[in-house]
Amino acid sequence: MSTTYKSRSEDFRKMFKEVPKEERLVVDYSCALQKDILVQGRMYVSQHWICFYAKIFNWETNLMIPCKEVTAITKEKTARVIPNAIQITTDKASYFFTSFGARDKTYMMLFRIWQNALLDQVGLAVAVGAARK
Repeated sequence: MSTTYKSRSEDFRKMFKEVPKEERLVVDYSCALQKDILVQGRMYVSQHWICFYAKIFNWETNLMIPCKEVTAITKEKTARVIPNAIQITTDKASYFFTSFGARDKTYMMLFRIWQNALLDQVGLAVAVGAARK
């Protein structure tokens, strides 16, 4: 059964309450986060946030990465040969996501959203700087 965009957006709001209300869910993906074990869940991507949520037997994983803190997004391989992973790096940590159905398309979408968020931030800084003069 397919879930609608509206229901996924509602889920996004409920799971990531710290994300500003004006943020709009852009896309979501089924994937897994590599920790001590592989945690199967869902990645939710908004205009300025990359979030991950999983709930397995009442054990929740809730991860929120602001795009402005991302320093790199790279295509990776699992088991050194399977090209189905993406690593997102910040100054504080690296997050290894795997099990994407279409890794290259997902990578392109994440990269574009990250770049747009950075450009928006630079545009805002320029606008603030111009307003101060």
